Amino acid sequence: MKCVRLTTAIVAVAALAACKGNNNGNAADSSATAMRPDSTAPAAATATPPTTTDTTATNSAATGNTAMTDANLLGKAQAGDSAEVAIAKYMMSNTKNTGVRAYADLLEKDHVKGISQVEATAKKASLTPQAPPNDTTTQEASHVIDRLKGLNGNDRDTAFVNHEIQDHQNDIADTKAAINGAQNPDVKALLQKELPELQKHLDRGQALSKQLASKK
Repeated sequence: MKCVRLTTAIVAVAALAACKGNNNGNAADSSATAMRPDSTAPAAATATPPTTTDTTATNSAATGNTAMTDANLLGKAQAGDSAEVAIAKYMMSNTKNTGVRAYADLLEKDHVKGISQVEATAKKASLTPQAPPNDTTTQEASHVIDRLKGLNGNDRDTAFVNHEIQDHQNDIADTKAAINGAQNPDVKALLQKELPELQKHLDRGQALSKQLASKK
């Protein structure tokens, strides 16, 4: 299981979060603005201690500057696993490099297993996986495959492996943040179990990248 996040998706989510922070005047957003180094709050403004507890923030995980509930975390993980399966299956049928094919096969099998683990966790926790608002995981996966289709040979293999390296670096950071924010113990346990898998995929991709570079 993992959460795919591409660079364009990160920028879009961060921009949306920043925009909301600047346009919403409630206590929770004011606190978030105060934490940002570029905050330009008027000097005369005086912070007023909140009188109520924000239960929405308490029961959600903050990942990529977007608050996500446990159901959102499961939904994004499910979408990420499905995206990785699609990308891996494409590469398995469109590479002549045995090392790249083996890597794609590993990703495909592990993420199929990840989908099953998400479904089992959702059932155990009585949650319905729901992708976060404005999530673009599926669309981004299609863009990756389209880009790979425009390449050939070693260029395609290298682009695929480089994508997986960057993707898994982002996923590891996202998962660590999600673990800290997840409220349901079953969801938290699933995310903790995910980290070694993500690291394995990252290590394998980095080793494969060196092999491909040596063939240029």
